[in-house]
Amino acid sequence: MERKLENVNQEYNTKTNNKKDRSNFSIAGFFLGIISIVTCCTINISMIIGILAIVFGAIGIKSSKKNMSIVAIVTGAIGIVLSIIMIFVMVFGILNLVFGNIFPNGLDSLNDYINYGYYKKSF
Repeated sequence: MERKLENVNQEYNTKTNNKKDRSNFSIAGFFLGIISIVTCCTINISMIIGILAIVFGAIGIKSSKKNMSIVAIVTGAIGIVLSIIMIFVMVFGILNLVFGNIFPNGLDSLNDYINYGYYKKSF
């Protein structure tokens, strides 16, 4: 009987130790998510850090710091989305530099395409 209680205590101790390790993943994912948002202008670094934040948040989701894991996943995703937006901004900026002014009069110049028949409505 005494040996069975020792086995149960050992199993309980290993489960609580694993939970502590996972809470460290939650904390790491939380900080990585914040860093990915702050570094969204550096596309490569922010995407890698955002992916790591999501992974660490997913690992730590079963820990005692579940809310911090959820925040890690959300901030990692926001960092990745901001990086993708920055990619589009950079691509359109480079295209504008290479090919001249794409929209010289702003987005109001799109009305010229509609009014002069470049874009025909089919009603």
